[in-house]
Amino acid sequence: DLLARVQGAIQKRFGSPYKVATFGSTRYGATSAKSDMDLIILARPWEAAGIRSSRQESIAKYAHHLYTLARALRDGGFAKVKPIPAAVPIVKFQDPRTGIECDINVNDQPGYWNTLLLQRYTKLSPHLRGLLLAIKRWAGPLGLNTPSPTKPGEKVTFSSYAFALMTVGFLQSRGLLPNLQENFGPTVKEHLFWNRKPQFLCDLRFNWTGTPMPGNNQISTTELLADWFRFWVEFNPSRQMVDIRLGGVVARLPSETICVVDPFILVRNVARNISGSVFDRFQEECRQAEAEVRKR
Repeated sequence: DLLARVQGAIQKRFGSPYKVATFGSTRYGATSAKSDMDLIILARPWEAAGIRSSRQESIAKYAHHLYTLARALRDGGFAKVKPIPAAVPIVKFQDPRTGIECDINVNDQPGYWNTLLLQRYTKLSPHLRGLLLAIKRWAGPLGLNTPSPTKPGEKVTFSSYAFALMTVGFLQSRGLLPNLQENFGPTVKEHLFWNRKPQFLCDLRFNWTGTPMPGNNQISTTELLADWFRFWVEFNPSRQMVDIRLGGVVARLPSETICVVDPFILVRNVARNISGSVFDRFQEECRQAEAEVRKR
């Protein structure tokens, strides 16, 4: 109902070619009742590359204009509407009927495709969704799931997306998830997508089917959670990195920072802002959490 009402407000202002979809952890089921809803406006075909069309059309006519988008949402009956001109521009708003807080962007398709990939992985693992929920419940109160600090003195910590990639990589390294991005051969033009600002070519190919791996029914999610904590206690960020496109955890050149490679934008490290001191604290919290989980 909420999605339909948002789409109605968008289409009333901008026209039927614009579709609204969910993305992020909302879509693959790793959210709590208090989680925000992430939404994306999938734009017209000529704007599908994430870059404004060269057509000479008024910017106020299209949803790329944050303030026009915000006005459309207010006119649609939504509350607390606030445009945020960030690296990926969004509009924050609240649904007065449900109280759900929402963030909506226009055509930031790499995030949308990342979600589709993770959603596919959750269908291949009986453990992934439960692990992600448990990790977020654990990390939140510890301040380890704060990628965009708002309080004085807060440090940048892990995003939910980074935790998702770290968990897929962990399961791949255990032989419990396949690699959905292998054996595609050289990148070709029709599989590329221009990410916006900065502009990088993204290869969005992945296997939409895949086969569940044997062994998943021989271990419980609780056991895997304890193993996940142990995995990160032993992880050496100066010699290892997470790259699910390469099958999980791979060797790297010596470095002082943790690296979690985006599966589509290969030049992007989604953990690039995690400091050494934050990672040290993360490892210590993992050590303590493992002991607690193994007592159960």
